[in-house]
Amino acid sequence: MTTTLETTVNFNIAEIAAMPSITVPANATVSVDAGEAEWVAPVISNAYNTIVSLVADQEIWLNGVHRTANEQLYVILQRCYHLYSLMASDKDQNEKLKAAIERHNIERNLGIDTKSHTMTNIIKVVFGADRRRASSYSSALRVALAQKVKVQDLPQFLRDAGGVEEVRRKQTNGGAPKVDKVGAAVRQIAHVNLAVIDEEAISSKLDCGAIGKHVILVATQDVNGTLIINSVVQTEGVTNAVLTAIYNAEHKTWTKKADEEQPASEADELDALINAAVNDTDFAAAA
Repeated sequence: MTTTLETTVNFNIAEIAAMPSITVPANATVSVDAGEAEWVAPVISNAYNTIVSLVADQEIWLNGVHRTANEQLYVILQRCYHLYSLMASDKDQNEKLKAAIERHNIERNLGIDTKSHTMTNIIKVVFGADRRRASSYSSALRVALAQKVKVQDLPQFLRDAGGVEEVRRKQTNGGAPKVDKVGAAVRQIAHVNLAVIDEEAISSKLDCGAIGKHVILVATQDVNGTLIINSVVQTEGVTNAVLTAIYNAEHKTWTKKADEEQPASEADELDALINAAVNDTDFAAAA
């Protein structure tokens, strides 16, 4: 599919005079070939301008032939996905991207909750704060993230699934891969040490060949927080049930903590595809 853009796109956000404009030369063409195009990760030098570029591209898509141009949407979502993926590898880039999101949020009065999941905030800052759209696009990208879809493979992932909405719907209807709750709980509690018990009455009931496996201690709480151990259970089914219960009770806290601590990197991405036709000099000056 080849689209020729022959107009000047003025990127104006309410009362923000400093925003740059994007000029696409009349002879510029943007080609998207689902079968041959190879993903090349763009070099990002400025997080703020990267977001500006993404916003401009989604405006072109939204106000143009977006109803029949899913491929253009997939490219924009791929670039958003790339922004997020970089955040896990570079703390400095992560801080720059978050600062850029906050700047856009303030200047454009988007009302974004910066404490929300970063993927959601990237979608909102690019596509606007429309809750329905942000939820749909963010959910689809988070499903891709959970399935460890590579950036270069995202468009094909969306095509194979039947589109963004189908990915979201499958997740809502339970179509997404089930979480390994036991495995997740085991990883989370692996480094937690609340107490060490070395009592012969307990050790005598343990399977000496099961070192490293989990054991359930059934206890009764006494005064002053003292625990009276009543029984020891080492059956796999019981331990898995308890680990699942731990996951159900704690996974939201774990997710929130991971979002807050996640070092990330991503700040200036794109400048590919549609941006290949953009005057980069104008962008740099407008920053």
